[in-house]
Order: sequence, then C-alpha cells, then structure tokens
Amino acid sequence: MRILSNKYFKSLLAIAVYVLFMFVLSDYLALFTKFIFKYDFYISILDISSTASLFHKEANNYLICLNVFNQYFIYFIEFIFLISILYSFFKTDVYDFKIKKNKYNNSLLIGLGIYFGVNFCINLLTIFLQLLLKKDLTSVNQSNIESMISPDNLYSYLLVIPIVIIGPLVEELIFRKCIFNLIPNKIIALIISCLVFGLLHTISYDYDLVSLIIITLPYFFAGVAFSYCYIKTDNVICSYLLHAFLNLLSFILILM
Repeated sequence: MRILSNKYFKSLLAIAVYVLFMFVLSDYLALFTKFIFKYDFYISILDISSTASLFHKEANNYLICLNVFNQYFIYFIEFIFLISILYSFFKTDVYDFKIKKNKYNNSLLIGLGIYFGVNFCINLLTIFLQLLLKKDLTSVNQSNIESMISPDNLYSYLLVIPIVIIGPLVEELIFRKCIFNLIPNKIIALIISCLVFGLLHTISYDYDLVSLIIITLPYFFAGVAFSYCYIKTDNVICSYLLHAFLNLLSFILILM
C-alpha cells in the first residue's frame, strides 16, 4: 500500500487518467451524449431551415446547450478521478494557502504582470507575422470556445463552470502539481510543463509547422506565468487562481 501514497506514483497515475479522458474516452463520451440527445437530428434541422427561422434558432441553442453539457460531463468525471488521486496534495495546498495567502499576493500579481506583458508582445508578433506570411494565425481552440459563447444564449453562461472553475483546476493539478512532482529540476519542469500545456491546446488542429509554433506561443507563455506562481509558492492554489481569473476575464471579454 506504500506505493499508493508515493507522490511519484500518484502523479503518474493522475497524468495517465488525464490522458485517458482527454485522448481516448472524451470522443466516446461525446458520441454517447450526442446519441442520447439526438445531435444528428438537430444538425439536420440547421441544414434544412432558414437561418432566420424559429426552428433554426431553437436547434442552434439546443446544440450549444449540448456542447456545454459535453464540457461539463467530461470535465466533471475527469475531475472526480483526479481529485480522488491527488486529494492529499490538494488538501495540503488549500490549508497552506489559507495560512499564507497574504504572503502569496505578490507572486500572483507578478504572475499576472508576466501574462499581460508577454501576451501583449505575442499579439504584436502575431499581427506582424500574419501580415508578413499572409495567412490566418487564429487559434482554432479559441475560435471554438467563442462560437459556443453568446450573450444572447443563456446556456452560454453555464460554460463558466468548466472554463473558469473545473478546467483550470484540472490543468493546474496536471501541468503544475504532477509535472513538478515528477521532475526535480524546476527549469526543466517549467519548459516541459509549458510546452505540453501549449501543444495540448493546438496540436490536434490542422496547422502547418510555422503556424503551429506561432499559435502555441500564447499558451506556452501563459503556462510560464502559471508556473512562476507555482514555483514561487509551491502551491497549486496560487497558479489555479491566476489561471481561473484569466479564463474568467477572457470569458467576459468574449461576451462583450
């Protein structure tokens, strides 16, 4: 039973569960919910109805609702498994944060500054490269999220839970807590953590190599800001709060 309390074993097991859900079970879970809730039927309504018709609007709202449900369903099940595996780490960090939260404020503010400073530079670079290369360098991941969020659809607001609450916590437990547990060298851990974090949001889409590198950069450097908070505090709650805040800010800007 000692192996079950070993931090390396727990971290590896949590990563294995994350990979299983993200790359194997997520498609099956999505297919299951689409079959149960007649996804293809409502897609056919969109295809045959006028965009101005009531049927079209209702079908579109229903499909947005279904996409929201899929996000909930997958993240919630994944979260239950991960928190059961990493509960001792999470509990320790929550207790530590309650005691030292005033001490950690500077790390959160610096992490926020790193994010906005680097993000500003990356956006300028992206605009320049789009003009130079004459190609669209829009993140498909970001476009997909934006397509599901609309101020006119109340179902969109339900996405705040997977995007702002559960999603960032799952990602910080994996990309900060687990990876830094497994790799003693913090610089190497930071590079691997940020690289995998960035590629996870981009590699599944059909980009050429140059576009992939450019589109991955914002996610990579967002990971740097989160990793900075984690390294300075050794507390996943700090990196999670920064991650959740930035996702919330992005969510609000999309709604506006």
